[in-house]
Amino acid sequence: MMIGYFKQIGKESLIYGFAGVVAKFFSIFLVPIYTRIFSPEEYGTIGLISTTTSLMQILIVLALDNSAARWFYDTDDTIHRKQTIASWFWCQITIATLLGTGMAVASNDLAKLIIGDASTGIYFRLVGIALPLLSPTAVVINWLRFQRRATATVVFTIITNTITIFLTILFVVVLRRGLEGIFLAQLISAGINAVVALAILRDWLNPKHFKWILLKGMLRFAFPLIPASLAFWVVNLSSRYFVQFYNSTSEVGLFQLGANIAMLTALVTSAFQQAWGPFAMSIYKRPESRQVYARIFLVFVFITVSLSAAMALFASEIIRIFATTSYLRASTVVGVLSLSYVFIGLNYFANIGPSIVKNMKPLGTATIISALIYLLLSFILVPHMGMFGAGLSTLISQAFVPFYVFYHAQKLYPIPYRFIPAAGFLIFSLSIVTLSFFIHIDNLWLSILVKLCLLILIIPALFIFNIVTPEQFQYFRTFISKKIN
Repeated sequence: MMIGYFKQIGKESLIYGFAGVVAKFFSIFLVPIYTRIFSPEEYGTIGLISTTTSLMQILIVLALDNSAARWFYDTDDTIHRKQTIASWFWCQITIATLLGTGMAVASNDLAKLIIGDASTGIYFRLVGIALPLLSPTAVVINWLRFQRRATATVVFTIITNTITIFLTILFVVVLRRGLEGIFLAQLISAGINAVVALAILRDWLNPKHFKWILLKGMLRFAFPLIPASLAFWVVNLSSRYFVQFYNSTSEVGLFQLGANIAMLTALVTSAFQQAWGPFAMSIYKRPESRQVYARIFLVFVFITVSLSAAMALFASEIIRIFATTSYLRASTVVGVLSLSYVFIGLNYFANIGPSIVKNMKPLGTATIISALIYLLLSFILVPHMGMFGAGLSTLISQAFVPFYVFYHAQKLYPIPYRFIPAAGFLIFSLSIVTLSFFIHIDNLWLSILVKLCLLILIIPALFIFNIVTPEQFQYFRTFISKKIN
């Protein structure tokens, strides 16, 4: 039965991940084009506006996506589920319209405050107009996920991303509209995608399904997550503001590129996260569920930590492929930011217990404390270490969250996670990356070979730290042999 669960979560993660792979492929394809069209300063401008947009989206959602997911599984009754989706949607679209209007009206002031150049206000206006149009797409993607319609989710996501990427290439590369082209493409694609999303959800979004009493309960559940979401933004995205304040927009551009490369790790964690939530909640009443959570936890640690180590080892080579030499210093932050996504992923496991018992306070408290830690470290490290200080502040503060949540979650809903093997494997991987910093080889291919040898050391570490036992290895070996034969 256990292998069935692994196959199920693995299959769904791969399906969800495929959409991300396609989107990231096009995004990575655009990186060498962007780095030749835009200077690091212009790339930094994109990063600062994206950071501000992310803050607006947090205020729009109000963590109701988490509430909707929890309420959706309370019953199989279709009417109740329609009320859940409709109540969430109408709340979100109302807030999005208000904030989007305010952002468009105050665009020049925002541009001067954040970027130091009022002439970039047009970009903020375009984003403000697009904000309400993003809500239908976000709701329909979650609606499909709640029903565990992985293939439909992937198809819809690929279509929406393809439209955005096509329009971006058209406006930026073909029509040469510069930075304005990026945000104009996002606005038009948001409008097209919104029309499609509304057509798909037309029977679910009827205003008659809106229930204020239901929404109030969802808001109460989400309330601890709202400051947590804001704190999450502080830890993961406000670094651009710190780098801008203490350094320059060009430094923000380098940091932004490093963060984009590190997103390759986030591609894996986000694909898993999209599959994990519905999967974990769908089996939580089964007697073997806790063992399933614990086993998948170790598999997740192995995959993501190994990927993060690879990203850190080959950061400079990756930057050389996807950017010009003016962006080369971005490689210094790839490793720390990649590892921070691993800790974000661990939150999915830490928070499963509190989600089951409907107590989100541990995550809310942890994220707020994490934000305070981040702010303190940023004020100390960024002035002296620049963008690396921002990345290091992100990593340390992000690592705090799963430690805190696991500690309190185990009291609410104990799950037999094997923390010691996971921690040992993480420390071992960090040691390999640290060792590589002391190895300086001028020959590119020899350097790559040495780094590959270091990375291969991770395989025996699986057995040293008992991530995989000999019995489990033999079991999987036999299982795979039977499948092949």
